[in-house]
Amino acid sequence: QKPITVQNTSIITFSNTAPSSPFNGFTENLPLLFSELRKVPHDFAVHLGNMVHGGSSEKGIKNTDLNRQYTILNKLYINYPVAVYTIAGNSDILDKSNKVYSAHLKKTANYSFNYGKLHCVVCNTVTIKETDVVADLRWLANDLKKHKDNFFIIVFTHNPIFLPKGRWGQHRDRKIYHTIFQTYGVKAVISSNRHKFYKIEKDNITYYTLGTFGYNIGDSYWYYNQYYIIKIKDNKVLIEPKKIHFGKLRYKLLHAK
Repeated sequence: QKPITVQNTSIITFSNTAPSSPFNGFTENLPLLFSELRKVPHDFAVHLGNMVHGGSSEKGIKNTDLNRQYTILNKLYINYPVAVYTIAGNSDILDKSNKVYSAHLKKTANYSFNYGKLHCVVCNTVTIKETDVVADLRWLANDLKKHKDNFFIIVFTHNPIFLPKGRWGQHRDRKIYHTIFQTYGVKAVISSNRHKFYKIEKDNITYYTLGTFGYNIGDSYWYYNQYYIIKIKDNKVLIEPKKIHFGKLRYKLLHAK
């Protein structure tokens, strides 16, 4: 593969911002998160999943509950100064269907986009009715094949492909994914669905788990990161974890009135 020089790019990622209840209210600190992110120069943002409180109708959750949450969330996305790309997480679907997610956010389970010479792939790793692992892998390989010779490639997934030894939750098809990533020159894989940060280097591919947490009132946010800045500079991927002191921000807002 010929060397590809990608322009300097700054990306913000965050995840696990779902509200504590699917039936009323919404994530209390989410407006504060978006307010803080607006202060940070970046080219686009990626929500790595778990943005609403869905799951199973056996718990009484209905499509109307997801519709209400996505309507609130979309207002934040629409008014955001740069594009926000999304990945369906386990809590963003209902009864393994992503129909409500796709209807509101206009995103399919798998898609890709270019930013200059940077090719970004959003690869589904959640069990949903509208696709399956074989279809996901076939789509992934075809997309990467088309772009491997002319782009610097990074992949975004919800579930981690690899995790450190002793950590539960590595993808069961991780060897297949890794072979595809190797074949088509993927530089980095960015995932979440955890609350912590992990980094694994394997055969010139770096796997990052950029976990975040702490957006609801009562969450112990100070133990976790609230967002990450991914900087692509000189053809290298650099990660900066960031914390937000929500308590201090809420105090300032309360006493500013």
